[in-house]
Amino acid sequence: MHNEPATLPTAFLDLEPEQRELLDTLSKLRRELGGSTKAPKIVVVGNQSAGKTSILEAISGIKFAAKDGKGTRIATQLNLRKAPFASVHVSRETDGALHHELQLSNFFSFDKDHDIVDIIKKAEKLMAAKIDEHGISDEVLQIEVSGPHVYPLTFVDLPGLRASTTSDQRSLIINKLADRFMSDKDAIIIAVASARYGIAPRSVLDRALLHDPQGQRTLGVLTKVASIQGDIVSLARNEDSVYKFRHGWHVLRNAMDVPSDADKPAKDDEVLSSPAWRTFPKESLGTKSLRKRVSRAVYDHFRDNLPVVMKKLQTRLQAQTKVLNALGPPRYSPALQRQKLMDVSQDFARLAKAAIRGDYSDSFFTLPSSTKLSLFSRAKDETRKFRTVIDDLNMVFFKMMVAKGHSRTFIDNDRSSKFLPFNPFSPFSRPKSVEPWIHRYSTLDPEEASMKLFLESIRERADTSSGLLPSGTPIDALVIGEFKRLSSRWRSMTDNHIEVLLEVAKTFVETLLAHAVGLDTYIHSPIMTGVVEVFFEARKLALRAKCEELLRHWTSGTPRPLQPAFRARTESDPRQHQETQLQLWENLEDLALKDRDAVGAKTEEPSSNRETQLDTRQVFDNIMAYYDMSLKTYIDNVVILAVENCLIAELPSVLDPKVVEAVEDAKIAHLVPELPERSIR
Repeated sequence: MHNEPATLPTAFLDLEPEQRELLDTLSKLRRELGGSTKAPKIVVVGNQSAGKTSILEAISGIKFAAKDGKGTRIATQLNLRKAPFASVHVSRETDGALHHELQLSNFFSFDKDHDIVDIIKKAEKLMAAKIDEHGISDEVLQIEVSGPHVYPLTFVDLPGLRASTTSDQRSLIINKLADRFMSDKDAIIIAVASARYGIAPRSVLDRALLHDPQGQRTLGVLTKVASIQGDIVSLARNEDSVYKFRHGWHVLRNAMDVPSDADKPAKDDEVLSSPAWRTFPKESLGTKSLRKRVSRAVYDHFRDNLPVVMKKLQTRLQAQTKVLNALGPPRYSPALQRQKLMDVSQDFARLAKAAIRGDYSDSFFTLPSSTKLSLFSRAKDETRKFRTVIDDLNMVFFKMMVAKGHSRTFIDNDRSSKFLPFNPFSPFSRPKSVEPWIHRYSTLDPEEASMKLFLESIRERADTSSGLLPSGTPIDALVIGEFKRLSSRWRSMTDNHIEVLLEVAKTFVETLLAHAVGLDTYIHSPIMTGVVEVFFEARKLALRAKCEELLRHWTSGTPRPLQPAFRARTESDPRQHQETQLQLWENLEDLALKDRDAVGAKTEEPSSNRETQLDTRQVFDNIMAYYDMSLKTYIDNVVILAVENCLIAELPSVLDPKVVEAVEDAKIAHLVPELPERSIR
């Protein structure tokens, strides 16, 4: 918060009452039309050393730069805005993006004339890393001054155009900045030309006509008229056939001397009373009359554009009338409010059921065709194809569990090459629908372990193990013990998957609800807060409990590897078992182990060690078989018993029409409020 600027804007104290009234009206219209009606903008352009910055200072009454001889190096846009309280905001604009400079905004109060100069100096220090001593910045310094007594105006000070035809980097930046601001149809162009060189350096005038071919919003200003060259007088009288502007031309003695010289009036009289200018209209001479002419140019431009503004207002009024008609009569009674919520709930339930079935025939499921959406917007739109996204994310979960769900990968030390597992993050192997969430499934690779050392540890543990399962063999105890270590990642990976699916489901519900409420957008937030948030908190607890139940058998219970399918696998012929096991791994994307085929490979060993070696490998095969079968069962249970039963199947009941019928009137009034300002229909 700052004190009211004391010197802003001196120039526009010369406004006539009707001109001030128009600017005040424009300010109100800008607020009503959401900024689509721009504030008047005054852009001063000129060649180097033509005195354009001094002219801008004379027009605005605000100092823009110190007289250090370096000229304007940073384009500066000063935005004056009417507001209840005085404030100053400073930012740098780079490629359309604003970077707020908090330290500059907090430092200045605009109680002194030199504040703008100080800001520009400090900004140059901040930008020094990007420009050299004689360079030009491609950034724009934005200074916004707000206050209750400030008129909505914008002043733009640009680096001077270069007279040469070279296309070096500096010239390219300067021309790009000039074109950007001069092309604005709401900008009044002040084209500054020096009389010292006649009409020869015409780059400024030609560029003004490029953006304003009819000269309707351009005012020419001649400076340094103490030295007259060529047809300058006819140009100043607006008699030139090419450079003829609607607002004409204005003559200044020497722009470099305004407005600070104490003896300026005397010098003005001396120069402007010379024979060349003696018969020139007084309203086209000197600094004070220039202020009035610029004010008049701004007034004329926006007065002429009032029909356009009125058309925008009429369009806005028609749109609002259409919305009010679509909303129908006010819903003051509980019965009308309940009926609205009932309509929303029925539409919501119908589309939610269609989404779960994968029936995308309704227009709601049509995705935008734009490819320039942000990741957040894309995620929001992708969830409309809800069943597709859920199924694809379940497949990602499956592949990640197979690829990285085990804590260790066993490597055969006799093999130099390693089988590389499937990469679920490859753009060639993942559906487009999961792209907004795929990064959430990233996890560390399983730890690599030596097969040889692991088999030796099995033999050692088998010799010392006394833990027996009901089958009566220590082998089963080894299988279960190692299985629990291998499956230690299941919980965290499942929790992550459930969290992603909850987020997807909630985004889908939020998008679907926005569609269901239609034009009554103001009831979206109460329903989200009072119904949807409560629903998802309950679903989160239910999913957490179900997943804990699904894990309990393998984590804290007593797993029993006695199922017929498991026994059939482990008690079959070793070679047949190997083929069956390899086939299962192939069905599971061949991902869980590296070099799995090396486990049962035939090796020539002394006959005295063969039986022992086969025993340890049999235990290893049992571990892998039990892990394979348990993993498949667990993934199926998570997808069906947790995701489908506890989340997906419950979504249509978020807004259950039967529940709406039983809701108390007080809660209905809270969920479907009638705003007072919308009661006039």
